[in-house]
Parts: sequence; C-alpha cells; structure tokens
Amino acid sequence: MESEDILWTENEEIASYEAGNTMMDIVGYIESVEALSSVKTYQKWIYKIILNNNKGSKVRVVFWKEKALEWSSKLTLSEIVEITCCTVADVKFQFDRDLKGVIVPQELHVQDFSTIQVLGKFDLAHSQLNEVQFQETTIEHCLEHGKTPIAVRGYVKNDFVIFKTIGQMSMANGNIVDGHFRLCVQIRDYKNSSDSKLEKGAYAIFYGKIDMSKPGSSYLSVDGMNKVIIDETKPKMPLEKLRLSFHKIPTPKPDRDTCNPKRSADDEKENSNRSMDTEKKLKND
Repeated sequence: MESEDILWTENEEIASYEAGNTMMDIVGYIESVEALSSVKTYQKWIYKIILNNNKGSKVRVVFWKEKALEWSSKLTLSEIVEITCCTVADVKFQFDRDLKGVIVPQELHVQDFSTIQVLGKFDLAHSQLNEVQFQETTIEHCLEHGKTPIAVRGYVKNDFVIFKTIGQMSMANGNIVDGHFRLCVQIRDYKNSSDSKLEKGAYAIFYGKIDMSKPGSSYLSVDGMNKVIIDETKPKMPLEKLRLSFHKIPTPKPDRDTCNPKRSADDEKENSNRSMDTEKKLKND
C-alpha cells in the first residue's frame, strides 16, 4: 500500500488519549525503536517503538512479554503499521527526559489480544511533510548543536563493524575523521548493499543527531543508510592521514552567563560604572 493511500491516525484522536483508555488503535510509521531488553518483572521482556502519524504527532508504543519477543524481530524502521486494542498510560518522562516535548504525553501498551499489521514502507527520503532541517557543521564543532539534527562531513577512518541487537536490528559502528578530530558514528537499521561503499578513506555526509552512550561517550546516531551520502568524486584520505586523525572532539564550553549569573551581574555592574566614569570625564573635559 502506498503512503498516500494510508488512513493515518488524526492528531485530534491522539490528543484525546487519556491514561486508562482501552481498545485504542493507531496507524503510523516507525520513526525509531528501542531494542528488546529484559525486565525484572513477570513481563520478562520489553520492546518500544515510536510511531509518527505523518501529521506531526509522535506516540510511543510499548510491547511486553511474548509480543515483545515476537515483534522486535519483525518490525523495522519506516514500516507503516496498524496496531489495535491498546491501553493508554502516561509517559514517565522522569526516566526519559530526552523524549519530553518529542512524543505526546501518553503512550500505548500492546495487549495479548492486540493485532499488528504492516501496511507498507514509508518513503522518508521523498516525504515533504515535516521535513527535517539539518544544520551543516564540522566534526570539530558537532557537539555544540546538542540534539539538533546535523549534517556532518568526514572521511571513513575504519571499516564499519556490523552487529545485531537483541531485537535482531542490524547496526553499524565506525569512525569518521577530518584529518585531526575523530567522531564515532552509529547507523541504525543498517542494510548492506553494493551501493553503500563505506570503505576506509571514503568521503561522505552523515545526517543524524548527537547522542550519548551509557559510558558517557558522544556519537552521531544515523537512522539508516538513506541518511548517508557517499561522494565518490572526492579522493580518499591517505592511510597515514587517517591514522593521525585520532584527537578527541573538544567539549563545548558552557555559556558563562548561564553558569555564573552572579559573575554576569558583576560584569554588568562593572560596565555600568565604567560608562558613568566615562561620562563624568567627558563633562569635566
């Protein structure tokens, strides 16, 4: 089924969700996934996806137990799905602060009797609605953009390592460099093909967001190879230069006024006194 033929869930219906509602349905495409993980409760397994209704609303959908095990290996990014008979719960943003303001305050929980149907594939590359604007930046300055979508150019330092998550999603990890600084890149839902020539030394543009690993290291998260453009017209970076590109990206300095409001006030007072002294001097002259 083509995207234009899909009857997407309306924003008004999503806005009407209230905790405790039952038998709720939704139609949207999978914008992101959180890999299958174990929990220390009777449910044993949990799997989460975020659905975009192609109208501006994003809803998290939570799978438990056997449903989590089953669908974590079946669903992939950009698939359009219809999920029925869900219950509604409030999102606990204290555990997912990064999602506040990104998804709606209510989430759907899939039940044992819920049905999940894949309706097709959403063409992100040609979608005109809610087109993401990526800010162009360099590897050196990429950390200054926070969670803003960015486009980063660089050379592939090493062959990307491909692995699968517990939920069987293919991921690819590697590093890109600019001749001095190094940036780790993680490509989600990676599909290997002859067209994706992420070879050592190749020049490419990566579209994504800066994220943080559990140990505390920054990396660029890229949602699929459709967010990577390889420029074969550019010559590859020599191996010697690739090896010398190992320096850590400088951590952005916090805004002085934000960190030290007292100092900011003192500076303002000092500037004011200096202006008054200048005025007095001019009058005396």
